[in-house]
Amino acid sequence: MIKLQNKLFPELTIKQYFVLYHYSMGKSSRIIEDELNCSRTTIEKHLFNIRVKFNCDKSSELRTIFFMRVIDNLIN
Repeated sequence: MIKLQNKLFPELTIKQYFVLYHYSMGKSSRIIEDELNCSRTTIEKHLFNIRVKFNCDKSSELRTIFFMRVIDNLIN
């Protein structure tokens, strides 16, 4: 999975990638914090930093970016 992360999301750290992955799967911050064993504040900070990197106003836009990159990878 790390190779895929490096290919599709080279601008993200591995932790940011996993937060984005779980968030894109529709999981709440509370569930993500349990699965990744970190605080909700940390999850929210990662989501904020990811939004800044992708120049997004809303976290919901991140799901679109995630799935567009995954789909593009499957097609190409």
